Amino acid sequence: MKVLPMKIIGFASALAITLAAGSGRAADLPSHKAPPPAYAPPSFVWTGCHAGINAGGGWGQTQWKDTFGNSALLQGDFDGNNAGNTAATDQSGGVIGGQIGCDYQFSGGWVLGVEAKFSGATISSTNVDQFNQNWSLRNNTDWFGTVTGRVGYAPIDPLLIYGRAGFAYADNKAAITNAGFLIGSGALQTRTGWTAGGGFEWAFAPNWSVFLEGNYHNLGGQDDYFPGNAAGAQNPFGAHTRQTFETLTVGANYRVNFFGPAPVAARY
Repeated sequence: MKVLPMKIIGFASALAITLAAGSGRAADLPSHKAPPPAYAPPSFVWTGCHAGINAGGGWGQTQWKDTFGNSALLQGDFDGNNAGNTAATDQSGGVIGGQIGCDYQFSGGWVLGVEAKFSGATISSTNVDQFNQNWSLRNNTDWFGTVTGRVGYAPIDPLLIYGRAGFAYADNKAAITNAGFLIGSGALQTRTGWTAGGGFEWAFAPNWSVFLEGNYHNLGGQDDYFPGNAAGAQNPFGAHTRQTFETLTVGANYRVNFFGPAPVAARY
């Protein structure tokens, strides 16, 4: 009666030894797990430098404030002999220019860069006295430029969403006329201030990209002196003017990567 249990114990021991040996041999066999995915380089890299052109429109406003108190300007605004009166001229016009800059793309899609822009413009305004149609205020900006930093993010390789901010400068010419005749003209001045904006840039070829961009420019305030006309019909007077304007432009850039392999066009 004791033979059967001993046989069972012997069989169980042999089975355990066999399973252990098989497990050891299986550990020595090559693994059949799937290999890690191969590294896929980005289809476009924003690192590099660029140059290009842009065009669009601009609009804004120049605020006037009488500082002499003796100017016969807008009735109800600069209404003559009341220092501190104010007026505003709404501006609009076209913009065309160019830009150069450089960017560096970090891992994770973040991009840092610097850029300089310079544009010619026809941003101007004429504000006619609502009570005396002969009187008008004029304001012109013929060119402006910016030097900015920009921070962007590429959610997909060929698309960059970015913001920009920095230094702005522009020319400004203010004048006052009566019945079409120049009464007073301030000196042509270069104003300085700041700008901020942002846009979208799309790389459609290995070295080419297009963009849509909007910017706000604040050129601060300054005092203008108007000497009056030569005939003495208008006494000298002064005004403090403050200028702001916005631009919306489209443009194209040619890009060259000086810091690594040339960018590769997007493939889908």
